[in-house]
Amino acid sequence: MVNHSMMHGREVDTVDAILAQNKAMAQQLSAMNKKLEKLEVSAIGAQSPPFHTCGICGGPHESNICSIIQDIHTSAE
Repeated sequence: MVNHSMMHGREVDTVDAILAQNKAMAQQLSAMNKKLEKLEVSAIGAQSPPFHTCGICGGPHESNICSIIQDIHTSAE
């Protein structure tokens, strides 16, 4: 014969354990969200350095230091 009160007690213990884990995970998630919000605010507030595009080759540098121009000057000498 199955003791229904013992099974019910185990089910309650299992549900209690799941609820406790759920609460702990919710608290961790809340803490992570707060940290992410702070990171987003600081990232938005941070200024990026000026980005230069070469007018000659389109590279990520100023035109006056373009290696194509330097190569032309070197070969002309």
